[in-house]
Amino acid sequence: MLFDLVINPTDVDPATVVDAARAAERAGFDGVWTYDHLSGAVLDGSSIPEVWTTLGAIGAATSRVTVGPLVANATTRHPAALAVAAATLQQITEGRAMLGLGAGAGPESPFADELTMLGVEAKSAATRRAIVEEVIGVIRHLWRGDADLVGQHFSLHDASGFIRPDPPPAIIVGANGPKMAALAGRTSDGVNFRSSDEALEDLVATARAAANSRDLLMTIACPLVDEWLSREHPNRQRMASLRVDRLMLTWTGDHGISSIHEAGELINSEGHLS
Repeated sequence: MLFDLVINPTDVDPATVVDAARAAERAGFDGVWTYDHLSGAVLDGSSIPEVWTTLGAIGAATSRVTVGPLVANATTRHPAALAVAAATLQQITEGRAMLGLGAGAGPESPFADELTMLGVEAKSAATRRAIVEEVIGVIRHLWRGDADLVGQHFSLHDASGFIRPDPPPAIIVGANGPKMAALAGRTSDGVNFRSSDEALEDLVATARAAANSRDLLMTIACPLVDEWLSREHPNRQRMASLRVDRLMLTWTGDHGISSIHEAGELINSEGHLS
C-alpha cells in the first residue's frame, strides 16, 4: 500500500501548500494531491488557490511524488482544458501526474453554492455521470491525437495541436455511490472513495466487478489522524483487506507542516513508506 498526502488548501497561501508538498516528499509519502474549488466559502474558508496553478508549482518543487487534483471538476471545466492541463502537468513532473476527476456538485450538495455564485446550473446525478464519461472519452481522444468525436455534451472537430502526454496520466474517478463506482470501474484507470462511506466494501466490489478483471487502482481518502497511521489499527486492517493501493491522508493548514514529518516517521517506522 502506498501513502499519499491530500492537501486541503483552504485559507492556505500557495507558498505554504508547496512547502507542505516538499515536506511530504521528504517524509517519504508517495503522492501529493490537492482540491479543485474556486471559492473557499464552500469549505468554510475565505479563499482557496486555483488547482492547476498550484499543482504546477508542486510539480516543479518536487522530484519523486505523484502529483494530481483530487478531484478536478468535470462539470465546470471543458474536457479539452482538463486534457491540456493534465498533459502539461505530466510534462512538468516528467511522468508523475495523475488526473483525479469528479462529477461536481448536485443541487442538494453544499458545494453547489459555488455554482450558484457563478450562475452555473447544478445538474442531476445522471447528467453529471454522463458528462464524466464523455469527458474521459474526449480527454483520451485528445491524448491519442484523434481529431473527431461526436457526443451528447462535447464534440471534437478537426482537433489538432493538443499536447499528447507520453505516457498518458492515469485517470482516477471520485465516486460516492454505486452508479459512479460502476462507471469508474468501467471507464477509468482507478477510483477514489472516502473512508467514511458506510458502504465502502460494496462500492469497492462494484467498481472491481465493473472493471471486468482489468487492473483498477483502488484509492481511499481518509483523515490525517493517528488511527490511520498504524497498520495495527482496525481501520488500516480494513484497508488491507480491501486491497487498497493508495491511502490518501488529508492535511489542512491547522495541522502544521510538522504533522507531515511526524506522520511520515510513524508510517515509515513500520516499513510502509517508500
